[in-house]
Amino acid sequence: MNINVKPMVPVANAGGDQNVLSNSTVNLSASQSTGFIDSYSWSQVSGTSVTLSNPSSATPTFVAPNVVNSDVLVFKVIAVNSSGSSEDTVSVTVSSSEIPPIANAGSDQTVIAGSTVSLNGSQSQGTSNTFIWTQISGSSVMLSGANDALASFVAPEVNNPSTPEMLVFKLTATNSQGSSDDTITITVTPRLPAANAGIDQTVRVGDSVTLAAGQSTGQIGSYLWTQTAGVPTVNLVGATAAAANFTAPNVTVQTILTFKLVTTNISGSTDDSVNIIINPNITGTLNLQVGNVGNILNLSLDNVQGGLAPYNFTINWGDGNVHSTGTTPSGTHTYTTIGSFTLTMTVVDSNGLSEVFTKHISVAEVGCGLPN
Repeated sequence: MNINVKPMVPVANAGGDQNVLSNSTVNLSASQSTGFIDSYSWSQVSGTSVTLSNPSSATPTFVAPNVVNSDVLVFKVIAVNSSGSSEDTVSVTVSSSEIPPIANAGSDQTVIAGSTVSLNGSQSQGTSNTFIWTQISGSSVMLSGANDALASFVAPEVNNPSTPEMLVFKLTATNSQGSSDDTITITVTPRLPAANAGIDQTVRVGDSVTLAAGQSTGQIGSYLWTQTAGVPTVNLVGATAAAANFTAPNVTVQTILTFKLVTTNISGSTDDSVNIIINPNITGTLNLQVGNVGNILNLSLDNVQGGLAPYNFTINWGDGNVHSTGTTPSGTHTYTTIGSFTLTMTVVDSNGLSEVFTKHISVAEVGCGLPN
């Protein structure tokens, strides 16, 4: 007699319910099923559709879908043998892996006009799907990368040397769980001024000398002139103004005085220097003699000093005749008319500074001249 013994119908067990996060790998397991089992068959009953790896195994897997808040996925397993089959279900609750973001616009900054400013929201917390930078106040600027964590702009010009420009920007960080804002203040100071003390000057004793900062550029809050080299020390009038002046002191040799200009605003200061070359006055003794012939007038300038040699001399005889004698400090002349004349000898040194020496004469008869 043959006795056929069949196995018991298996009892399927899909495992305990699970709670997982989006994008995580989920393991399903029917390993707690009992009885002799020929095969398994897993299928999804409800929820956001996923792909099961090896659904005919006892332990398939899948990747949890990306959900906004949460979703419940239900799976069924069927355990089969020759005597029959049974089934069981398991629920997998998938929650969003995102948490509400916490925006961080970075620390406040102080920059100089014209510089490139970087805005950095990368320290924001949480998963941020989008970033948006907007300007709230201050002179309007063009933002580059306004929809990225990193944005930038060029700091605008500031037209007040003592008052900075305040720019405020807002960062909004957003994900599926919500959004948050943070602000940053950018303090913009003017560009550094560019001091310009002017070109070097050559003057002579007694001249009024003007130091001018007119060619300086930028927003300038204050000026300061100081003498940094050379003697004697002069009395500067208007030392805190754009233009200062002094009287060239008495010197007996060529003297160089150096002055420094400092221009300042709230961003800082720059300086420049200028040399003032002072030449002593040109001196000499003007002599007038009648020549041996008796009708030729000899004029000479003796003991010429001061200024900067070599010198050039020009004689105006007062009767319409002007003679340039070059570097020779003398000349001769015969008058052709009777009268009173003013003779001048002009001396010009190599720096272009000049001095005029004068003598008055009366001519009593044609062909001679006598000093007055």
